[in-house]
Amino acid sequence: MKDYLQLKKLNCKNCYKCIRHCPVKSIKFSDNQANIIADECILCGTCFVVCPQNAKQIRNDIHKVKDAIKSGKKVVASIAPSFAANYSGVNITSMEKALKKLGFCIAEETAVGAQIVTGEYEKMVNEGNKSIIISSCCNSVNTLIQKYFPTALKYLADVLSPMQAHCKKLKDDYPDCYTVFIGPCISKKEEAEKYAGLVNTVLTFEELSEWMEQENVTFESVEEDNDDKFTPTIDSDSGEIGTGSNYSGGQQGIRIPGYPSITVDAGKDNVTMNLFNPEGNPCYFTFEIVLSDTGETIYKSDMVEPGKAITNVKLQHPLATGEHNAVIKISTASLTDGKTMNGANVETVLVAK
Repeated sequence: MKDYLQLKKLNCKNCYKCIRHCPVKSIKFSDNQANIIADECILCGTCFVVCPQNAKQIRNDIHKVKDAIKSGKKVVASIAPSFAANYSGVNITSMEKALKKLGFCIAEETAVGAQIVTGEYEKMVNEGNKSIIISSCCNSVNTLIQKYFPTALKYLADVLSPMQAHCKKLKDDYPDCYTVFIGPCISKKEEAEKYAGLVNTVLTFEELSEWMEQENVTFESVEEDNDDKFTPTIDSDSGEIGTGSNYSGGQQGIRIPGYPSITVDAGKDNVTMNLFNPEGNPCYFTFEIVLSDTGETIYKSDMVEPGKAITNVKLQHPLATGEHNAVIKISTASLTDGKTMNGANVETVLVAK
């Protein structure tokens, strides 16, 4: 367990509260102290939360990030979306500004990784090879299955967590960068070290707050961020939605269009489609068309407002006569602040005639 959770012996008052609340009973009482049994612990953090004596402490890794900054490394942050609940009135812009004062270069929401992971789960569901799929997003759940329910391991999805997926993308986007995940979970520290190479260091919100207090850094209020107010880049080719447009309900109340097949003119790069964002959606859509066989992106739009559609599409190059399997990647951005929401990868067939 590498001391992710440590005991302050002088603070432990023999109240047994952590022992009673541990979901896997991985705490024993010996030498008048509560002791965590490392091999049985799943790092859920329950004992840390319920301890009334502040006798449990999380390993502090602030110094690792400080050393990376001092050494001149490009330090980038992946911020768990729950920061909005932990820091009332703080948005991603004010979070990034605060982190830059500490020495970070870039800060993004882990929701970017969640969108990547969602696409992988959609593929698994569509392939239909597994009747039961257990999400592998939570390291404590993964550890629980590994230690206590090994027969269920075959149902555990072989998919990166949003933290890992986002940090992998950050390392692709910013080669040689030093990635730091900031979130509420103790268990993420173990996950980062268990699967080394993607996440360099994990800090909890408590560690971030401590560091900010040390450096006398505070969050700017949302009202002070008006200069950086989200301004969408609306696609100039978008217009009213045509008739006969079909869509299905999605997560977070987002309706996603379906495209079983799209017929286009063969040998032409200017073609007609109906890429639309259903009326009433809480987000902008960005469309990217990728050929499945080659992975080539042949079209990418700017943002499309709800109730609007792109009907005139200019491809990167004309398509030869025939059928071309493709994926329409729909990325989303909140109407209010531009935050990434749940998108979708829609499989289609481009029929060039």
